Amino acid sequence: TFERNKVTLLKMGIVSSDSGVLIMHGLLQRCLRVSLADKVDKSVPRAVTQILKNRVIQKVGNQKSWARVLPMLGLTRAFYRRDECTMVESAEWSWAIGRMLEEHGFLEDEKPMYEYALFGYRHELGNLHPRTCTVYNNLGNLYELVAETGGNAEERAEWFKRAKDMYRHALDITEQLLGSEHAYISTCCMNLGGMHKRLHEDVEALPLFRRALFLREKEDPRSAATATSLHALGMLYQDMDNHSGALEVLTQCLDIRKEKLGFDHPDTTMTRQTLVATYEAKFMYAEVIPLLEEHIDLFGPNPMLLNNLGFCNESIGNVDRAITFYLRTMDAATEVYGPRHPLVGVAAYRLGVMYYSKAEYERSLPMYE
Repeated sequence: TFERNKVTLLKMGIVSSDSGVLIMHGLLQRCLRVSLADKVDKSVPRAVTQILKNRVIQKVGNQKSWARVLPMLGLTRAFYRRDECTMVESAEWSWAIGRMLEEHGFLEDEKPMYEYALFGYRHELGNLHPRTCTVYNNLGNLYELVAETGGNAEERAEWFKRAKDMYRHALDITEQLLGSEHAYISTCCMNLGGMHKRLHEDVEALPLFRRALFLREKEDPRSAATATSLHALGMLYQDMDNHSGALEVLTQCLDIRKEKLGFDHPDTTMTRQTLVATYEAKFMYAEVIPLLEEHIDLFGPNPMLLNNLGFCNESIGNVDRAITFYLRTMDAATEVYGPRHPLVGVAAYRLGVMYYSKAEYERSLPMYE
């Protein structure tokens, strides 16, 4: 428990007590030695983190500010290099701190930790080493998150390019260490392909996504990971206006995700919506209808989806069904948005058109009004 770990930490000298207030010493190096030890209780480092967090909250009053005090605790390059600490150990501790910060979402603070870890590993272990490869992936993930969290388009593109470079190094090293057919290659290909796609480099992304899919299908053609690759490839085909290719892989993806994740899982829903958009792009409205009806059965009536169902039925000549869905659209939109919402007017106009096509002019005229 936390209390037992607290006593252990006090005995080890990692923390001290001043009038009942726990204080974290600047020698966090000792904490990391303990947390990385093979025989230590794994809940000890969690207790260390919690004590440190509580101490900083006590001083600054902001739960999200505690990590910003870490540099004040001696977590600098000078600190790493003292006490006869080797560069490999420095890199190891830097990586461990980076992971701790990553778990708590402090992107700015974890960045120098990972970058120093990469420097140390490359200097001491070389570029072709599993630990170096791990940090390349860590930095790729970090740079990708930084790009997603803000900045203008030019700044985001620059961070995505940095992430792409990190993922490229990780893929090259993994291939040399594990071989071109290893299962982990698929993850590296997905990471790198995703960066190419974000930078609108679709031609470069395509072979990477295809390679990832090949490796995952080889391992298990019905796995959730295979479905992830299928969905990514389908989205890429959409961007390249290859709607036929997108339909093929997205249909497979939806089938697998229904089986493995369930009909109402967020990933299944996302694939269903993507498949709807792809069918609509090819004017295949008959195929859209069962997908929209399935979504409504799962999540309840949505005014926009009801209107889309009306339009799809109208497009394939099913006038009576179209009328039913346009009426439902008016009722749902009025309830959700109010009677003067534009969607109410759109559904009313389409109802007028439907009644007119059936020569029901007395019903049609009020709709236009």
